[in-house]
Amino acid sequence: MKIDPNIVDKFTSTCPQLPGIYQIFGEKGKVLYIGKAKNLRERIKNYQNISTHSPRITAMISQIRHIEIIITNDEKEALLLEADLIKRHKPKYNVLLKDNKSFPYICLDETSGCTRLFKCRKSVLEGRSYYGPFTSVKKLNEAIFLLQKMFLLRSCTDMNFKSRTRPCILYQINRCAAPCMKKISETDYKELVAQTKDFLSGKSNVLQRQLTSKMKAASDVQDYEKAALCRDRIKTLAFVQAQNQIADFEKLYNVDIICIKTGQNFIAIQIFLIRSGCNFGNKIYYLHDIPNGFQESNLILNGEGYIEGRETDEILVNFLQEFYHNNTLPRELWLNQNCCDAALLEQLFINLYGQKVKVFFPTRGKKLRLIKTIEMNLENNLKLKAASQTKHMLGFDALKQYFKLPKLDHIEVYDNSHTAGFEAGGVMISCGRDGFIKSNYRKYSVNTDQPTQDDYLILKEILSRRFRSKMHMPDMIVIDGGKGQLSVAQKTIATIGIQSPLIISMAKGKKRNSGNEIIYTSENKGIYLNKNDAMKQYLQVLRDEAHRFAITSHRSKRDKSTFKGAPTNY
Repeated sequence: MKIDPNIVDKFTSTCPQLPGIYQIFGEKGKVLYIGKAKNLRERIKNYQNISTHSPRITAMISQIRHIEIIITNDEKEALLLEADLIKRHKPKYNVLLKDNKSFPYICLDETSGCTRLFKCRKSVLEGRSYYGPFTSVKKLNEAIFLLQKMFLLRSCTDMNFKSRTRPCILYQINRCAAPCMKKISETDYKELVAQTKDFLSGKSNVLQRQLTSKMKAASDVQDYEKAALCRDRIKTLAFVQAQNQIADFEKLYNVDIICIKTGQNFIAIQIFLIRSGCNFGNKIYYLHDIPNGFQESNLILNGEGYIEGRETDEILVNFLQEFYHNNTLPRELWLNQNCCDAALLEQLFINLYGQKVKVFFPTRGKKLRLIKTIEMNLENNLKLKAASQTKHMLGFDALKQYFKLPKLDHIEVYDNSHTAGFEAGGVMISCGRDGFIKSNYRKYSVNTDQPTQDDYLILKEILSRRFRSKMHMPDMIVIDGGKGQLSVAQKTIATIGIQSPLIISMAKGKKRNSGNEIIYTSENKGIYLNKNDAMKQYLQVLRDEAHRFAITSHRSKRDKSTFKGAPTNY
């Protein structure tokens, strides 16, 4: 990487000492980075000292061809302009989240006359109430399951609701009141809807008292079935409260807590969602330092360099803009790092999203204790990530050294899966020096006239389709199988007419136990390694990841085929 030490000098000589934003351009006028500054000259001058910057910034400096500035009246105006330009140009050296889809919500749809409970990605429509967000679909499914047990609201589509001729299985297992078959009066069903709203709005204590009163009243008139139903709802309600309640924060209604921690060449940002005093889940975003900029990933690059100080502040502000572009803003936002003036951030959210948010940087009391707890959690996760990455790097280097490869940057692993020949298919997983590259994972369906258990045929079709594509070629291929699979892979790639990378296969070995695997190379030599060998353990990790992806992909395909055409509420 060649860097002209004076690359920034010619831009700083005429730069004013005023607030504003600067845009860094590379070749062909492509925007590389957009930043703001109270003092433009001093901020741009920082790029002159290459040794103080992370690999990401160093790579960016090497590509600088031109810098443009826009002077603003104050820092507030600069922040707003920066947000607008980042949203418009999406510079690769600013924070960009690759998977920034919105979080899921619980929705109560009252437009059909009979309220329906279901999950959705938020799309505000009249007549619908949204509760959330939840950081994972799994946690949301658990919440819906408990809500169905407590309040028996329907979850079927309007089409199924109107076409029912008998109650569905959810009614039989006491998870729906079957309003479709008039098993519950309209008045009683509306009461269940009201109770659901109270619970989701944080009025669980009021609801618990109401249910207790109804249970006693039903018991007094010897309506023990109704009393037992109220009792079960009270138990479920108490369980939910015990699981999700956050001590000392019962009065928090709508708060997002975001903490950022730095590590060697990577940053972790964790967000906690608190609604009505309950924890609606959390998610960690790992932003790794790469030449193409920060992107959300589970990968970490090894090497020298730290990200700290003002640059971390900028990353956090960029993250907030990117994150809330697709997610709902809370009423309050707590941050562990004073990235900029709170009033500036509040004004930024109003200008970008038209919503008022109160921003806090806690420095004492209960809020600070919660922030410190989250920071401890982040530090622990960063240590686990670093340990995992170190182990990965050792295995990767061991492969390169053992097979004497001049270059090893990209490995692909292949595996097949089928059920007695049905739903046959296979997968390819991709791995780089920094970990698994899940964006490069591929699923392949094998369509034949008859069910096939021919692993060679399946593998041949998968490899033919893969290596006729325009995807980046790997330096090494690992096949889950023995000599036969290795031979098929070699012949298939040779037929396509491309330069073949190193191909090896990994067979289970005696008694098919993990640790007895045999590695076959192009010379068809069986390599037997000690079960504690770093390279062998790394190949086992690759093989197991391919096997996991093949099984889950096949299971999903099989389930879709099995339940094709079945009613959605069964």
